[in-house]
Amino acid sequence: MTPAQMALAWTLRHPSVVSSLIGARTPEQLQQNISALDVTFDEYQLDTLQAASAVDLGFLHEFLMRPMMRGVTTGRTTVRHRPIRTW
Repeated sequence: MTPAQMALAWTLRHPSVVSSLIGARTPEQLQQNISALDVTFDEYQLDTLQAASAVDLGFLHEFLMRPMMRGVTTGRTTVRHRPIRTW
């Protein structure tokens, strides 16, 4: 598979992705990109792709996720889920 096919196939596996942009300039590139829909990955390939694309969110994200900072930014409030009513 081409790098473009791999990238498109992997992107489309993500549950929050509803569409993907393709950069085809020729009919051949369009056909290659469309064939990404037929690509399947095994677990090892998925794990490798996940590890290669992992992003270290860094200091600010880690700092803001600390319990003390979450308490300061939210006023120590919590959200209670209400049961869904069915009529």
